Amino acid sequence: MSFQFDNHKNLAVGHILTAPATYTPVTSFTLQPGEGALFSVNMPVTMVPSGQAPERNNAEIGYIDDIQGDEVFVVRTQEGTEARDVKQGWIILGTTTAKTLTDIESAIQSTKDAVDAVDTALAGKINVIATPSHIPATTSGGNQTSVAYAPGSVANSLVQRNADGQANMGEPTSQFHIATKNYVDSRILQGTGFPNGVVSAPVGSIYIDKAVTNGASSWIKKVGTGNTGWQVLEGDTGWRRLTLGTFWSGGNIEVRRIEQVVYTRIHSLAVGATPSGARTTAKSFLDGNFPTGFRRTASWGFGGGSVGTVRVNTFPAFVLNMTAPSDFGLSVYAGLTSGNWTTGDSVQGDFSFTSDDSWPTSLPGVAV
Repeated sequence: MSFQFDNHKNLAVGHILTAPATYTPVTSFTLQPGEGALFSVNMPVTMVPSGQAPERNNAEIGYIDDIQGDEVFVVRTQEGTEARDVKQGWIILGTTTAKTLTDIESAIQSTKDAVDAVDTALAGKINVIATPSHIPATTSGGNQTSVAYAPGSVANSLVQRNADGQANMGEPTSQFHIATKNYVDSRILQGTGFPNGVVSAPVGSIYIDKAVTNGASSWIKKVGTGNTGWQVLEGDTGWRRLTLGTFWSGGNIEVRRIEQVVYTRIHSLAVGATPSGARTTAKSFLDGNFPTGFRRTASWGFGGGSVGTVRVNTFPAFVLNMTAPSDFGLSVYAGLTSGNWTTGDSVQGDFSFTSDDSWPTSLPGVAV
């Protein structure tokens, strides 16, 4: 908002030295030497005969349009006054006119109107100055309120970051709460080696083994509050080639554990030089040395149950549970073939099963 007011100078009184013979809308008057400096452009003036008080029937109001030394150019007949026969010897006065005052009154009114509009707009709004560390807000019902902000974990306040861009939070107690670093650090732990017997944590915590010992990279706490009850969450031993039982003379048996599942594959497993018994008689793969950490879940029970199928020569054969979890046996289905195990019989195939063994503390055989 800006206003344009008339210019003013105190004690601006000039004496007209020369005046034109005829009236013009903008008239040039020459004042006595040095008097031009008493006036300014856009200044209201009253011209009156010398020795007379200005009245409606003898005076004229004008506005100075330009000044060049002691020559002033006056816009004539302003504010309803009539043109007078201004002559040499007349007085020209810098005066306060009705327009001067109405301009001021209009500016005051305009300012008041603007202030009133602001007051109306702010009516009912919260006084933010009176509530430090708050910002104004509107409730869901449209009412004005304020919300506190704080750099710390202050209840019912907005988060204010500190100089380093960090914000403090209270410890979470619900799945919907924001997790703090302290909470995450207490639930996602790091170390080197297996956590069982070493790392205490509540149920649901995660442990990261930075060494990925024996292929286990992460663990989850399943039970208890002490340093036991950890189970592998992500682990992979990679393929390991095992030592064959005495019944076999060539080929390979390889195992790989990924989390709780053990995968077994057989490549060109060949019967040795001294076979015995019918092909329907189960033969041990590893002479009871199936490695710990890879053994089948004990709840399966042992003794004859089929784990999967492979092929002996061209015939399907069952992979059987033996009487202990430390081995598997192989038996050809009786209805498909007869006869005895023979040197050169070849076994191919793969099978898998779950294991509730603890993660192996050492890896068997050799890596493939």
